[in-house]
Amino acid sequence: MCGGRSTGPAHPAAAPGGRAQPRPARWEPDKFTAAGFRVQPSQVVRPPRVAGCPIQLDGGTA
Repeated sequence: MCGGRSTGPAHPAAAPGGRAQPRPARWEPDKFTAAGFRVQPSQVVRPPRVAGCPIQLDGGTA
């Protein structure tokens, strides 16, 4: 909702009548490159983070 008016389906795959339409998908081993992102090592956790992202959150448990 935007200003009290519906702007379309809540999810892009949603179709009229509330039925989701299947989308083609492919397996991508290097999701960073496929998305056009650069990898930056994390400081606390093993998974890398996106270089140049203004907000970075690394977390761990005590």
